[in-house]
Amino acid sequence: MTILEARALSVTLDHCPVLSHVSLSVGTGEMLGLIGPNGAGKSTLLRALAGLIPAEGGFLEGHPIRSFAPKERARRLAYLPQGSDSHWPMAAREVVALGRTPHHGGKVRLTPKDHDSITRAMAEADVEALADRPMNRLSGGERARVLLARALAVGAPVLMADEPAAHLDVGHQLSLMQVLRRRAEGGDTVVLVLHDLSSALRFCDRVAVLAQGRLVAQGNPAEVLSDACLAQVFGIAVARGRHEGVPFFQPWSPVRQGA
Repeated sequence: MTILEARALSVTLDHCPVLSHVSLSVGTGEMLGLIGPNGAGKSTLLRALAGLIPAEGGFLEGHPIRSFAPKERARRLAYLPQGSDSHWPMAAREVVALGRTPHHGGKVRLTPKDHDSITRAMAEADVEALADRPMNRLSGGERARVLLARALAVGAPVLMADEPAAHLDVGHQLSLMQVLRRRAEGGDTVVLVLHDLSSALRFCDRVAVLAQGRLVAQGNPAEVLSDACLAQVFGIAVARGRHEGVPFFQPWSPVRQGA
C-alpha cells in the first residue's frame, strides 16, 4: 500500500528551480534511500515530502501533504533534519519526550503510553545512559542519537531522516541502520537521505537516485547501483564483493567523465 508519494513534484526556492517533476512512491513497511551527489536536491525532496516547504505534488495516504493540519501531520510523519542545532540545557530524556508533543500538545502530563514510547526509543538509539545529561554537555554524535530517539518516540507510521548517520561513529552508524531496518520490517515507512552508498545497498528496499534536481533512477539497490550509474552520477568506480550472501561495494577510484 502506497503511503507517501511524489507526483511530478517540483520545488522552486528563491526563484531558483531545485527539483523538477520528481515522481516516486514508498509503501507500508518499505525503506527508501534518497541518494545522489551534493546539491542533487535530496534534502529538498525530503522536506517537500514532509510538508515543510511549498511544493505541489506531495501526497500522504493519498491526500495532499499540506492539506493536513501541522499537528496531524506531525502525528503521522516524524522528521529528523540534518545537523539540527541542539545545544540546549535540557536533559536528554526531556528532549526525547518532546517527540510525544504531537499527541497532546505538551499541555498534559505524559501518559504511560508516552513513557513506554520514550523508553523504547531511547533503548533503540542507545542513549539510555545519557538520560539525565544535558544536551549541551554531549558530543555531536551523542546529540545526534538523542535526536534520533526523539523522532522514534513520535511513533509515527512514517519516519523521515536526513543523513541521520552523519555524526555517528562506525558502530553507531550500523546500529542506526539496523534500527531503521527493524522499523520498516515492523510496518513503518522509512525514507532517508544517505551518502553511504554501501548502507543503501545493504539496508534499503529501494533507492531513488537524484542528480541536478531530477530523478535519474529508482528501484532495487542491487540493480540501480550499477557500475554505469555510479560512474555517471557519482563519478566513481567501485570494488564489489559478497559477505554472508549479501552484496556490498567499496568506492575505489574516481572516474573521469567521458573517459
